[in-house]
This record gives sequence, C-alpha cells and structure tokens, in this order.
Amino acid sequence: MQALDRTQPLLPITFEATEQRTHDYVRHGITNLFAALNVGTGEVLGECTPARDGAYFLAFLKKAVKPHQGKDVHVVLDNLSTHTTPEVMAWLEANPRVRFHFTPKGSSWINQIETWFGIITRQSIRRGTFSSVKVLIAQIRD
Repeated sequence: MQALDRTQPLLPITFEATEQRTHDYVRHGITNLFAALNVGTGEVLGECTPARDGAYFLAFLKKAVKPHQGKDVHVVLDNLSTHTTPEVMAWLEANPRVRFHFTPKGSSWINQIETWFGIITRQSIRRGTFSSVKVLIAQIRD
C-alpha cells in the first residue's frame, strides 16, 4: 500500500456533486500488509512490514501459528513467491503440524480475507491522505 499525500484535500461528497480529488500526489513510501484470518473465530491478525519477502513472511507466520501450538494448522495461501522461499520451506518441514494449501493460479483468494482487505481500503485508505508510511500504518491499525 502506498502512503499518498494529495496536493489538495478531497472535497466532500454532497447530493449535488460527486467526490472530487486532484490527479497529483506525493508518494511517501509503501508498506506491505500480511494478514491471517482465523476462520473459527473471525479474528484477523495483521502486520505491516517494510518489504514483502520470505524473512518478513516467516516472522509473521510464526506469530500467526504460535497461539495454536500443538494443533494442526492449515494455512491457505495465494501463489506469491514469498510463501515458498527456502527458509519458509525449511521451517514448514520442521513444523509438520502446519500445512500449506495453495489456491489455484489465476483464481480468487479466500473471499473472506478479500472482504476484510476491501473494508480496510474503503473505510481507511481510499479517501485518505498520508504524510508518511507511519501515518498509513497507524490508519490501518485503527
């Protein structure tokens, strides 16, 4: 996600006019959001990272799996190369109770988590103005 700062504030939506915004903006950087949905409880664990690589994904995976230690954990993933780095695969081999299931290439990811990402986008990000990545992450957390 990009921390975009519009050069002019968004004009409010009214009955007479649709939303209006300038075409130009300043980009203050990006953040990457890893998220895990516990389908049993509906709880979502999310974490923003400065990069989308195997090391950050593995650190997030360990946090997501830790509360379920001693239980079988099934993780449904898309086909991002970050999910199959050598470090991730070595950790997966050392943790046989954790199993990865990959969605077919070209298919939609889990609809529930896509819905959650859509809510974040509509309610927090789309109309937002962010002067830094730190401000963007704070808005996502809120």
